[in-house]
Amino acid sequence: MKNRPKSTLRQIEVVHPSYRPSRAELREDLRIGSSFDDFERAAKALVRPGRVRYVSSPMRRSP
Repeated sequence: MKNRPKSTLRQIEVVHPSYRPSRAELREDLRIGSSFDDFERAAKALVRPGRVRYVSSPMRRSP
């Protein structure tokens, strides 16, 4: 991987591992989409480099 400046990397927000989702959140539909284009776009986004920032919960986001 090339050494890229941190400013060009996209920032990815991930919920902290200690977060416990509610029953409703666990039952939510998390499917990407029904077309192959949706799947391909998601796969490309997953392999791009980025910086990870942990957030306390998906509802409360700190600036």
